[in-house]
Amino acid sequence: MELYKIRDLGGIISGAFKFIREESENFFSIYFRIIWVYIAIALLSQFFLLQEAPLGIEGDGGLETFGIFRYVIFTMITTVMGYAVNIFTAAIVLNYLKCYLEGDRDIRHEKVRKQVYKRFWSYVGLSILTYLIIVISAFILLLPMVYFAIVFALAFPIMILEDISVTDAMGRCFTLIKDEWWNTFGTVLVIGLVFVVLALSFGVPLYIYTFIFEGASLYQIIEKDPIHIGLSLLMDVGGYFLNSVFIFMLAFVYFDLHEKKYKTGMNGLIEKIGAKF
Repeated sequence: MELYKIRDLGGIISGAFKFIREESENFFSIYFRIIWVYIAIALLSQFFLLQEAPLGIEGDGGLETFGIFRYVIFTMITTVMGYAVNIFTAAIVLNYLKCYLEGDRDIRHEKVRKQVYKRFWSYVGLSILTYLIIVISAFILLLPMVYFAIVFALAFPIMILEDISVTDAMGRCFTLIKDEWWNTFGTVLVIGLVFVVLALSFGVPLYIYTFIFEGASLYQIIEKDPIHIGLSLLMDVGGYFLNSVFIFMLAFVYFDLHEKKYKTGMNGLIEKIGAKF
């Protein structure tokens, strides 16, 4: 499949889904083999978090304090592991694409795993730096925050696919998006809306179940209900899966912008034709 290619909005979304469909068996096998431990820890901590949530309002003072303490601990674990899963997801998706671009049509788990762990702390550093810039800009005005959020949306694809440093990737974001900010804004906005709609679909069973209990005035005990907990965890699993789809779409935005500026795919095609003669 030609990755570096000029695509319209529909082409970016359909292209990402086409690639996922064609590579789904191999990709998700590699994805879950690398990330299952972190997802399991995140879901387990989320399970205990849902179990501990009501303890902060029950029992005597000692139990209340102890319950709040455990709730805070499980909240921290859930947050950290959720963050780790998102970092690993982006790293796995983009390193898989990198292997694909290198001509490897039989991508191995060991190769992707090695690349993911090799630069893991660089991925963490990049995410922290970009989030800090976006958050700080939010204290100034809303517009700078939106501007930087769109610019740095391509930071991970640039750093991994071009194999450059954190600072170089952040600088390349501005170069690549120059004169294309508004088009990228519209594309990322629509992709974000698609992501939200898909995410909500995983939460529909939970929302319906919660609504029924609220209508029956049983909401106070629903957090300990095993069905409610199971549906909540299902929604979390769906969110982790959708994050990989979202990263694929961002990567295809990168391929589109890169092709517009550097004709990477066209030049590669010309080189292949020239090599035959």
